Amino acid sequence: MTIRKRLFISNILMVLVPLAITLLFGSVSIAAIWYIAGHGSENGFEDVEDFSRVSKKLVNKVEKSLYDDPNDFTDVQEQLEKRKFTLLISEGETEVYRYGNPTAEDEDLLSAISTLKGGDILVSKGKRNLYVRKTGSYLIQMYGSNGRLSNTMMMWMTTVIVLIGLSCILFSIFLTDRFLMKFVFRRIQEPIDLLTDAVSEVEDGNLDIRIDYPYDDEFRPACNAFNNMTRRMAYSARKSATDEKSRKELLAGISHDLRSPLMAIQAYVEALMDGMAEDEATRKTYLTTIRDKSEDINHMVSQLFLLSKMEMDDYPIQMETLRFDRFLEDCVRADKPEMQRQGLDLTLEAKEPCWVTIDPKEFLRVIQNVENNSLKYRKKETVRLTLNLKKQDGWCTLTLGDDGPGVSRDEVSRIFDPFYRSDPSRRDPHTASGLGLTVVRTLVRRMGGTISAGLDEEGGLELKISFKEVRP
Repeated sequence: MTIRKRLFISNILMVLVPLAITLLFGSVSIAAIWYIAGHGSENGFEDVEDFSRVSKKLVNKVEKSLYDDPNDFTDVQEQLEKRKFTLLISEGETEVYRYGNPTAEDEDLLSAISTLKGGDILVSKGKRNLYVRKTGSYLIQMYGSNGRLSNTMMMWMTTVIVLIGLSCILFSIFLTDRFLMKFVFRRIQEPIDLLTDAVSEVEDGNLDIRIDYPYDDEFRPACNAFNNMTRRMAYSARKSATDEKSRKELLAGISHDLRSPLMAIQAYVEALMDGMAEDEATRKTYLTTIRDKSEDINHMVSQLFLLSKMEMDDYPIQMETLRFDRFLEDCVRADKPEMQRQGLDLTLEAKEPCWVTIDPKEFLRVIQNVENNSLKYRKKETVRLTLNLKKQDGWCTLTLGDDGPGVSRDEVSRIFDPFYRSDPSRRDPHTASGLGLTVVRTLVRRMGGTISAGLDEEGGLELKISFKEVRP
């Protein structure tokens, strides 16, 4: 359940629960007051005057019944039962009729009326009242108690009930609030604590920390974003470490590859200065060597400059959509004579018609770098470089494989690294700068393609370059 839904439910319950308790308690209170008030009016009277008024009416009925039918007091009995009266009718010393049970106070009240004379008599003691009438030979005695709730008492009772009701309502609001606080804010506090702990871990350098948040609410995107952030930070940290390592290797490679030709140039210059070249042929040999070493340095610096411009996105790429198979035919046709003269047999074996978007000029540089790489590392007089173009799943893949010495399987993944040379034969700067395949990979990626290296069936180096097929 989302936080929004929980807040909506809590807002409704904050109104409904106290309202329901208020209605329930109000109904019970009204029923209680009605019951007490009703039963209080039936069980007794508010004061003596009220008792005298009611008793007088009942005694009149009793008197009438005595003269009509002395044995029938049915109408009077209902009133006596309702009022909780005690009725005693006597004639002389003979008891004619009794209803109800006398109390200990009734004897004292009866003793009091013996001293009184004439008419109706009303005496009271505490809450007990006695109304007496002498009619003919009959003596009618009506006993009753003051038990009815007074208006003041009713007001006090109502006030107490209202106060209790308000207390219950406030207490219910408090309990509802506590429950809803737990219902809503527990689900807010939990992810906040998770995020806080995770941020502390990141602050301590733990970039592998991840938040496992099981609920599908508003905090899930934040936790997912945190996980993505730490994942990217960990990747950046690893990439920075790798780049730093590559930078150090690059500097070491540059230092090594520049040192060799510079030392050679220095040695030949010193030899010339010391007059060790006594004849013209020797001097020419020394100068030729100095020129070749200078060209090696110039080539290496040019490759570094090119690689730096590409990595800084300061190298323009002019993309064109073209028939890839025809473009490769033209490249092979143009390079084949010169490559054969240098000892490279260049062949386009298989080609499937397809269209791609590349920079023709720079892709020609890619092919020529691969050709030069095969030439420089060959161990026999003529090396064969075969090109195959195929289409699969919307991709056009160009495979370039030679029958040269190749590299070990453990070193295939490193051949694109700057200045990497897998064996002593590849460590001579005069043979190769160590940047050719690095430039190839950078150019292919800049053109939106992919490149990978492997070994062909004969053990030679095999490169696969793929571009998305496009419509002409």
